[in-house]
Amino acid sequence: MTYLHQEIASRVAAWRADGYACSEFPVIAEVLEWARASDTGALRYLRRPQLQALETHGYLRLVENTPHIADLYRKIYPPGNNLAGLLEAVGIPDAAFKAANYSIELTDPAKTEFFVEYKDDKGKWRRYSPDFVIRKKPKRGAKRGSGKVLIVEIKAERERGHLIDGEHGRKALALRKWERLNPGRLKYQMIFTSTATVTADQIREVRQFVEETST
Repeated sequence: MTYLHQEIASRVAAWRADGYACSEFPVIAEVLEWARASDTGALRYLRRPQLQALETHGYLRLVENTPHIADLYRKIYPPGNNLAGLLEAVGIPDAAFKAANYSIELTDPAKTEFFVEYKDDKGKWRRYSPDFVIRKKPKRGAKRGSGKVLIVEIKAERERGHLIDGEHGRKALALRKWERLNPGRLKYQMIFTSTATVTADQIREVRQFVEETST
């Protein structure tokens, strides 16, 4: 199993081998290559972890165009044809997946009709699609679409205080309103991370939702 951080490291290594190619910002190659001596390749200004962090930042910003963490998961583990890989990557055991009788989707605004409406800071109505929607299948004989739902948003730590995307931002307030209107059926969780991955501890509530018996 190749986890997200390992896949990113592999792609960064390939980018390095290609001379940090970036047609839109070619100067990045000069900046990163200057960190090494041209004759020996030895580091002369930064420690190896510092350079790796700088390379990774440059790759995610310039090559991947600053993707949301959920977009990286969607790109590397497409849920349509690699659901097993996605579940393993986010730490959900296959046995729990089968026992809980649920479905999982990474929403893509271009491919889904599921959206939330909220007012922006100018009072204009906007739409957006949450990152993850985990929907349990209804019990046998129950109405279609009546299964419990968990909506998960993964945000960069720097966005925690953001007016729109933050913990108490307009998007979150709209979803929490849904949650209050559907107690027992709809749950909403925000996960903030300062890295490109989420930890097992951060998805504890997701695992609990998956593993609990449908009622």
